[in-house]
Amino acid sequence: MLRIEPKWEETAESLFRREIPHKRLRERYLALALIALGEPAIKVAKKLGRSRRTVEAWA
Repeated sequence: MLRIEPKWEETAESLFRREIPHKRLRERYLALALIALGEPAIKVAKKLGRSRRTVEAWA
């Protein structure tokens, strides 16, 4: 299971609150936030219409 690196001190809430103008970067932060909430990468990938490997590379 993928997890958010604790050294960055990010939480799912802080990732959801970020205001990011670029669409693709917003998508990546959404994926990270969902993973931080415990969602498996394969489910996040399906929700976003991306491959599991792509989502895992973002994390």
